[in-house]
Amino acid sequence: MNFGPFVFQQPIWLLLLLPFVATFFIWRIPSRLLTVLRVLLIVLLVLAMTQPQLILPTRSGTIVVIADRSRSMPGNSEEQQLQAIELLMGRMGSRDRLAVVSFGAAPVVDRTPTGPSVFGRFESEPSRDASDLHAAIDKALSLIPVGDSGRLLVLSDGRWTGRKPNDLASRSLQRGVPIDYRLYERSMAGDVAILSLETPASVLPGEAYTLTAWLRVPVAQDVEFELLNNDKVIASGTRHMPSGDGRLTFRDRAGNPGTIQYSLRVKGSEFDPIEENNRLQKLVGVEGAKPILLVNQTGTSKLSEILEQSGMRNEVVKGGDFDWTLQKLSNYSGLIIENTDAQQLGAMGLALIPEWVRNTGAGMMMTGGRSSFALGGYYLTDVGELLPVSMEQRKEHRKLASAIVVALDRSGSMAMPIAGGRVKMDLANLGTAEVIRMLSPVDEIGVIAVDSSPHEIIRMGPNSDPQTFAARVMTIESTGGGIYTYQALFRSVEMLQQSRSNTRHVILFA
Repeated sequence: MNFGPFVFQQPIWLLLLLPFVATFFIWRIPSRLLTVLRVLLIVLLVLAMTQPQLILPTRSGTIVVIADRSRSMPGNSEEQQLQAIELLMGRMGSRDRLAVVSFGAAPVVDRTPTGPSVFGRFESEPSRDASDLHAAIDKALSLIPVGDSGRLLVLSDGRWTGRKPNDLASRSLQRGVPIDYRLYERSMAGDVAILSLETPASVLPGEAYTLTAWLRVPVAQDVEFELLNNDKVIASGTRHMPSGDGRLTFRDRAGNPGTIQYSLRVKGSEFDPIEENNRLQKLVGVEGAKPILLVNQTGTSKLSEILEQSGMRNEVVKGGDFDWTLQKLSNYSGLIIENTDAQQLGAMGLALIPEWVRNTGAGMMMTGGRSSFALGGYYLTDVGELLPVSMEQRKEHRKLASAIVVALDRSGSMAMPIAGGRVKMDLANLGTAEVIRMLSPVDEIGVIAVDSSPHEIIRMGPNSDPQTFAARVMTIESTGGGIYTYQALFRSVEMLQQSRSNTRHVILFA
């Protein structure tokens, strides 16, 4: 129970004040002084039983810097981002913690929340072809323990790909974690850009049609251009373009049913500060019956022969060899996943297939086998959600669940610094957090930190809240003392004896 800065750990004892108040009216004391002393004594006794605490406000907390390292950022942006991080460290107090998350196509933790220390450079090298700001903010919020004070600082040009980050802004507000930003933008002066490429949405096989490209040219100059139909150059050359908006016109003829990917590239004769908008791709559908894509682990299939005999054209490919892009998938009318595990499709395939099915109306089917459905790793994936069957494990399947106890050494030697401004304790925390995130809700997890004796961080039980558990683990710090491996293993075995899982493991970080 909270009353401003006061917190009562056992507020139930406040109910004793009611019968005590009644006694004042039943047994009155003639002396006013004795009455005041009696009231003070009773109030102090009751307050002592409630175990009051005074929570003083503090300005210390965790700052997470979110650094955009995609291709759209200015050329010297990383140097400026490192300078901003250095300035933050110079103003940090002894109890403040700073973390760094850099992102491109995916976020990477370059520095876990630690106290003031040197951060000389980014250790990771994210894919720079996208800017997934939503995932970066989500990762940054997970580094701030629930209930602790914190702040996010976004260093970006404001351009993002993927999901909108708006919902994370409201979640951050609910947690009391403000989001600040610093904008890095490149100059637009002299920028030659492709504004659009106008094409028909779909054509018939053998049909001729026109393509029109609109360009923005700030200064009159010669512009080189090249247009590709899939991987074949169908037009190229140089044209003098006046300043302002101009156009280039092309003609082409459709081939067999499927999808044509047009790629247009332009280059001006003057300096261009933003070359990323000098390329553009456009898809044109060629109407007609498209084949079915059959994915398996071998590249040959009896099912393919059966489909061919029934008049259904299909193409068999290995899951790991297929180029999972929208342009490739658009050449097929449907997808059959034949006894192929999720790893064969890769992260790109697992993410793209559901969007392709939902947005284009294409069909998808999965056959049975040892590498299909839950056994194939499709449980809790977007592809698994598309299927009209449930992969939820029943109670009789929970004997396949695992129980893991992680013991972390937090003795003085774990405070030894390593590369990237981290210490050994940070690596142990990151490893434990990844173990927690890999487990399913039916698995069990327990975590202890060991110095001279074991300390329970997460009580042995179901992995019901991986994000909260992982955030709690990230707060473990080296506190000195020795490392008693026997005590760590003894306590780990005691915790595993409480588990109902048949598969049990102990992981020791030391």
